[in-house]
Amino acid sequence: MWYEVFNFELKYRLKRPDTYLFFLFLLLFALFGVEFVFQGIDLGLVKKNAPLVIAKSMGAITGLSMLIASMIMGVPILRDFQYDTASLIYVNPISKKDYLLGRYLGSLVVLIFIFSGLLLGMILGEYMPWVDPNEYLPFRLVNYLQPFCWVTLPTLFFGASIFFVTGALSKKLMVVYTQGIAIFVIFMLTKAITNETLQAILDPFSLTTLTKACEHWTVDERNTLLIPNTGVMLYNKLFWILLGFASLAFGYSKFQLNVVSAKASKNKPKQTGKATPSLVQFNADLHATTPVYHFQAQFNQLFLNAWFHTYSILKQSSFWAIVLCSFIIIIINSVNLGTIYGVDSYPTTFLIIEELQEMSIYFFIIILVFYSGEIMWKEKEAKLNLIYDATPLNSFVNLMSKYLGLLVIYAILMFALIGAGILFQTLNGYFHYKLDVYFSGFFLEIFPFLALYTFAALFFSSPDRA
Repeated sequence: MWYEVFNFELKYRLKRPDTYLFFLFLLLFALFGVEFVFQGIDLGLVKKNAPLVIAKSMGAITGLSMLIASMIMGVPILRDFQYDTASLIYVNPISKKDYLLGRYLGSLVVLIFIFSGLLLGMILGEYMPWVDPNEYLPFRLVNYLQPFCWVTLPTLFFGASIFFVTGALSKKLMVVYTQGIAIFVIFMLTKAITNETLQAILDPFSLTTLTKACEHWTVDERNTLLIPNTGVMLYNKLFWILLGFASLAFGYSKFQLNVVSAKASKNKPKQTGKATPSLVQFNADLHATTPVYHFQAQFNQLFLNAWFHTYSILKQSSFWAIVLCSFIIIIINSVNLGTIYGVDSYPTTFLIIEELQEMSIYFFIIILVFYSGEIMWKEKEAKLNLIYDATPLNSFVNLMSKYLGLLVIYAILMFALIGAGILFQTLNGYFHYKLDVYFSGFFLEIFPFLALYTFAALFFSSPDRA
């Protein structure tokens, strides 16, 4: 039975255009993979198609592309609930093992196919016309295959297992996407570990691991030897592979072939057996109401709806998970802020705002992409779109309130970042704050950019265009 589920999942994914778009994206990205990863780094006499260089490039690109893995692996079980087919599937005589195994393996095969674009792109990149032949060794296929199998595939297995289990248990798409950011945060946290061996073992993308495993190699060995499969490299792969199997085991034990979860059934109020009247008699007369649609009423609607959308985002745990991840990464990167050649400088406002702008812009874009789609499709996801569209709410007020709701979210985060910057300066004994630099750096440079792209994102995410 598992093979039928596997075959269905495979055929479904291969019919989807996004499968081939992801493959094409990674292929084109990989054409410039080495130049992108080692930008500004002098490789010396080490060639660009050396196994070590290829392995680090594949590890970095795989880490940056974990969001693609979450989009593929996080939705197989969630999709059945989104399309209201879960009850039809669960009523059939299918075991939990066959159902989960078929869904998981089908999605994993498609994920490996997508990331094979990384392998193919790096191979083709060696033959691009802009390549300097003096920077490359003679072509050897094993130089690409071994790093792909030893660096990329174990990372994909761990990520696929985490995303699959998260999607199956939470049944929330935003939670799945947040996991991709969380794995990147784990990588950043390993940078703070002082023990080099432990840091290498806990690196999910094997970048530190590769550096540790090959630290004593000569230039000739770095150009010719394949990636070692012993020592710290082996421990790293065993750790993350076992963690992937552990997450699968946990997910299998917790998952139930039920449309209604056990927690929801426990919270359901018990019937007392007493008959309740089906009709309620109103003794008092209802007062007549007169709807008004003047400017003041529409302005109030705009204000209240904008705050409603802002508050609905602020209540989501996935939003605060993204914010927490961003602050963790900023804190880690601020440890050596202003340190040049081992000499520390004062945490001036210019240094702080530069660091905050550089790191926070990525998370602002993540929030923009995730929540612009969710805020536009909120009513349809809750199956309230027909009722919502029947209300006498002006279309401009409806769209503008969602737009303003996201802008308020950006403003709240910017004020929080400004507060964090001032706190960092205070803790380091620097009290010459320049609030005008903070506000101009965020509200005059980043905020207009976010406002423009949020407008475009809401336009393309509109359900009317679907």
